[in-house]
Amino acid sequence: MPKTKKIIAPTYTELILPVYRALLGLGGSGTNDEICDKVVSDLKLTDEAVDESHLGSDNQTELEYQLAWARTYLKNYGVIINSARSVWSSQYVYAYWSKYQTNCPYKNNNLNGKVFEAIIATELYRKNIRPFYLQAKVTFVRVL
Repeated sequence: MPKTKKIIAPTYTELILPVYRALLGLGGSGTNDEICDKVVSDLKLTDEAVDESHLGSDNQTELEYQLAWARTYLKNYGVIINSARSVWSSQYVYAYWSKYQTNCPYKNNNLNGKVFEAIIATELYRKNIRPFYLQAKVTFVRVL
């Protein structure tokens, strides 16, 4: 039985929300490198997780590979757009998140997280993507 190497970097499913939050933190749009740096900072990833190579490649890290898939899923669901080569944006979420932060009388991380998730859920519902609950994790699926 062949040994499989444990991947240290987060998987693309674990990176979908952090990528989205990174775009918000970058003002609604960012390059691949900016998004990667923001996700690394936000998740406080170790150097080992950041520098892990993808399948022994010298050109791409496992984190970059997983981030690419996270961006691809967000793009396929219509949540973000690829506005130029290596540039991603989400004006809908940025507009609503900015309005919420401007009008929010106090800062509460728990409440902010729930509002942020509600904004994302609203955008996904607008794209006809419905939640599918499994083991206390939420996955969104496109309804045909």
